[in-house]
Amino acid sequence: MTSRMYLIGFMASGKTTLGSLLSQKTGLPFLDTDTLIEQATGSAIADLFRSRGETPFRELEQQALRATAFLDTAIIATGGGLPAYRQNMTWMNAHGTTVYLQTDHQTLLGRLLQDHSQRPLLSGRSADEIGMFIADKMAERSVFYNDAAYVIPSDGIASTLDALHALVRALNFPVLP
Repeated sequence: MTSRMYLIGFMASGKTTLGSLLSQKTGLPFLDTDTLIEQATGSAIADLFRSRGETPFRELEQQALRATAFLDTAIIATGGGLPAYRQNMTWMNAHGTTVYLQTDHQTLLGRLLQDHSQRPLLSGRSADEIGMFIADKMAERSVFYNDAAYVIPSDGIASTLDALHALVRALNFPVLP
């Protein structure tokens, strides 16, 4: 049985945090596509963006995604832009269960204002520019995000984790007792 759960959503929607916590709660393996890319290249994501640019980064992202096909059971956090490129959303829907962690604009803005220096697409932007960036990218990506099999509000960690855990149980993912 193949039980892959792909967590998708905008940057700072909680994919990595919630995926890691869900892994601890269920015993399922957890992977993050950004971590896979960093391990494969020996470079941080921000450095890859600076040195190679966005298009080559998106190619690396797709390679990392496709590498998850060998896993029978896993929780996989993806980059925020990954679903919008190169038929990645279609591929994830065909190879696992996609879950969109839907987060409102104000929550994203608050989280990203605290953490924007580590985000290559936000570096050097003012608070107003970050707000506009979120609005623009959400408009572009929402069609892909909304193609997920499940949409779970992700404005609070505890309630979202409970919803994800319930989904794992409902989908009969093999978990540790």
